[in-house]
Amino acid sequence: MRALAFERTHAEQLARQISGDDTLRLEVKDPETISTEAGQQWDLAFRYLASGLMALGSAGPGSGAELATAGLERHALWTVLTTFPSTLSDAMQRTAQTGSAPKTVRLALSYIDAHAHLPITVDDVAIAARISTRGLQYAFKRALGFSPRDYLRRARLAGARGELLRAVPGDTLAGIAQRWGFTNVSRFTVAYRTEFDEHPAEMLLQRTR
Repeated sequence: MRALAFERTHAEQLARQISGDDTLRLEVKDPETISTEAGQQWDLAFRYLASGLMALGSAGPGSGAELATAGLERHALWTVLTTFPSTLSDAMQRTAQTGSAPKTVRLALSYIDAHAHLPITVDDVAIAARISTRGLQYAFKRALGFSPRDYLRRARLAGARGELLRAVPGDTLAGIAQRWGFTNVSRFTVAYRTEFDEHPAEMLLQRTR
């Protein structure tokens, strides 16, 4: 049996922020997953989260693990809320908050640019932009064609690249990746090469040899 436990008040706050329903009372309706596919995804997500937490547990103080931990916590809770039938599912079927999208998007972009180095999540971005998480996702897709999560990821990849360009002997690829929220070096490398068409390990070697 695999299980994750969360503090109820925090979980309900996240569910309200995601859905935009400030009156939502979070309840799980059924302990069975919503589908066989969702159950399989749950198993994969649990393994990913477990390996990520183990990697963070071995990190020393000052390693920047807080940023990565915040991402894992949000991912874990979101996985639970979307795998099992709950009142969040009902709320997500209602119309998304979409008012003042252009201004909302500008506020969100500015917030991400200024805080990408901190342990923020998409929910924090939505709060800063004064909109629900779901509404922010809709506004981004409509105005920009990509999600706020995509932009946050790109901003953190850019931050990691900046750190690689300033690297000194003793810096490691794993350490830099973790400071920017990437717990898996292989996935970081793939994302980095896709974004910048260069290998981060080679970049680091050039700067530290």
